[in-house]
Amino acid sequence: MFFHYYIDSNTLHYKVFPYFEIDSSWLRYKQGKIAEYVLLHEQGHFDLNELYARRIRRYFNKLTLSHAKDSTIMVDCTNFFRESNLLNEVYDQQTNANKEDALTNMKAQYKWSIQIKRMLDSLINYESIESTIILK
Repeated sequence: MFFHYYIDSNTLHYKVFPYFEIDSSWLRYKQGKIAEYVLLHEQGHFDLNELYARRIRRYFNKLTLSHAKDSTIMVDCTNFFRESNLLNEVYDQQTNANKEDALTNMKAQYKWSIQIKRMLDSLINYESIESTIILK
């Protein structure tokens, strides 16, 4: 996930977006059911990063002028990154992503996919990558 912001007078400008880390994905599977699982699993990681991007965007949208300080923002955003990393680890553990037998993990994977979609849908108002907010 990447974010950038700056404050100009009482206006906050921000850009927050997830990205795909190709070097840490499962690229070795190319066909069949395993490829389907791997694609779904990697999409889950991307969507979890989008979830936390939306949480950061919501945070920025609720920020007040009195709390819009670089030190506060950096601490809060660092906490969002930590939470995101922890949730991605839980996701891997519960879908047994490190196991070679990916086919046995499809049920857990589909369950997670549904949960992730629900969480994303709950933050649909924050899907825009960038915005400008007047701080009050």
